[in-house]
Amino acid sequence: MTLIFRLVMTTIGYGTAVPQSTEGRCMVFTLGFLSIIVFGMVSTRAAFVITTICDDMLVQARLRVLTKPWIQCLFWGLFYYTFLLLIAQVYVWWKIKRIGDDEVMPFHSAYWFSFLSTTTIGFGDYYLEEEFLQASDCVLFPIIFLLGFSVLASFLTKLNDLVRLPFRDGPSLSQRFRDSELLQQQQRA
Repeated sequence: MTLIFRLVMTTIGYGTAVPQSTEGRCMVFTLGFLSIIVFGMVSTRAAFVITTICDDMLVQARLRVLTKPWIQCLFWGLFYYTFLLLIAQVYVWWKIKRIGDDEVMPFHSAYWFSFLSTTTIGFGDYYLEEEFLQASDCVLFPIIFLLGFSVLASFLTKLNDLVRLPFRDGPSLSQRFRDSELLQQQQRA
């Protein structure tokens, strides 16, 4: 039950623990839906704060050229994929230290784990084995995943800014609709 609650609250859901009863599924459905809403709000706010602070630091350092949307999008995208390298390295370290596998986990598999975890997909092919978790792991991994969520949200915020850039200077969509000939023809009829 505790593992299911943790997975629902982070929206990852590795597929290693699933509710079997109708009551358990109702709890996961309810908490999962609410968690996704809260997770989206918190991620969006965190990304706004992080990108605003970084943009302000660039302006203060007189590096305004680095605040261009395409540069920011590229920076946050590269930073996200680099952060995945860190998470993958921590996962490999954890596997070696906690499980004691003589075979080192392939780094590409650890990178896959980090990508699936920070995008909250969580297929379940790679996961943290619950029987090997220690208290410090229950602090370490949520923190690095939350940082990963924030970096990904920052990238998506800047990507959104880049995609919306061509539409900023012109009239809004609602204004263009009001000005359209089709609407004017309907109003005349």
